Amino acid sequence: MLADGEFVQPGEFMLRITVEDSGTGIPADKLLSIFEKFTQADGSVSRRFGGTGLGLAITRSLVALHGGDIQVQSELGHGSTFAVTLKCAAEAVDGVPQKAKAPQQVAALPAASGSPARILVVEDNHVNQKVVTAVLRKRGFSIELANDGQEALSKLEKSAPFDLVLMDVQMPVLDGLEATRLIRKDPRWSHLPIIAMTAHAMNGDKERCLEAGMNGYISKPVHPSLLLSTVDEFLLQKTI
Repeated sequence: MLADGEFVQPGEFMLRITVEDSGTGIPADKLLSIFEKFTQADGSVSRRFGGTGLGLAITRSLVALHGGDIQVQSELGHGSTFAVTLKCAAEAVDGVPQKAKAPQQVAALPAASGSPARILVVEDNHVNQKVVTAVLRKRGFSIELANDGQEALSKLEKSAPFDLVLMDVQMPVLDGLEATRLIRKDPRWSHLPIIAMTAHAMNGDKERCLEAGMNGYISKPVHPSLLLSTVDEFLLQKTI
C-alpha cells in the first residue's frame, strides 16, 4: 500500500492511497460491476475464492462517506491496483502544512431526554459493525453493540434505555426476526423503533421483517445517507 499527497490550493490537499495485488486480475467487462453488492469477477459455482461479494461495496460506501473516490485498474494475469482519493483540509503554520482538520459533525438528533439518541446496533459481522458505527458516531449518536439477538435482549434488559435498534436479520444464536418477536412481547419495548439491516435480496424479505415487528428496512451494504435519513425519520416520529 502506498500513500501520497498533493496540495491543490491553500488549506487543501488531495490524499491518494493505492493498493496493489498480484492476483488473477479482473476482466475489463467486469470492472464497472465489482463495486456492486454480491458481485465477484468469477461468478462460477466452482470459483476458487469464497466470500459474499460485499467487501468492495462496503469500501465504496466508506470512501463516499468521506467525500472521496475509488478507482481500479486491472489486467488479467497481472493483478489489480485500487486507488482511493480523498480531499483533506490542512492547517498551516509559517507556511508549513500541519495535520488535517477533523471534518465538522452534524449534531445528532436528541432523544426525549435532550441527550444524543442511544442506538443499539445488533450485528455479528465485524466489518459491518465498523461501517455502521462509524457513520452513526460521526453524526454524534451514542452507540452500543450486540453480536446477536440474545445479546441484544440482554443489553435492552440491563443497559440504559435505547431510542432505536438497528437489527441484522441473519445472526447466530438468535436471529433478528426471532429477537424482534421476543422484544415486541415485552410492553416496555412495544414502541421501540427497530430497523432491519439485511443482505437478503429475495422478494418477501421486507414483508417478513415487518411481520416480525420491525418498523423499517435497510439493505446491505448500508449506504451512509440512507442509514442516517432512516434513523432520523424514526427518531423524529418517536419524539413527536
